[in-house]
Amino acid sequence: MYLGVRAVIAKSIARIHKGNLVNHGIIPMIFEDPDDYDRIEKGDELEVNGLLDQMQTKVVEIRNVTKNVTFKARLELSDSELEVISCGGQLRYLKKQLEETPAQEGNNE
Repeated sequence: MYLGVRAVIAKSIARIHKGNLVNHGIIPMIFEDPDDYDRIEKGDELEVNGLLDQMQTKVVEIRNVTKNVTFKARLELSDSELEVISCGGQLRYLKKQLEETPAQEGNNE
């Protein structure tokens, strides 16, 4: 999060690590075809167009700009995890929830 990482693409992600990524607003993605992992090299530039729309389908098309090829990754996320990521992480999600909750007036009994 502090390094500017927006997404992680891996062959697999441990449940606890996935939860930490979601809490920090980082999108965890799994290669749809694990062989695509070996086709990416250090320094390759990856691009995703229309990420927010693609996230709703839970399949994201990623373009390797350096090699001019595309591959797909899937998001193994629940709807609530998608909402947390869309807000930018757990803290921003909670802040949004608090802002949407009407202020409760004190009881004057």
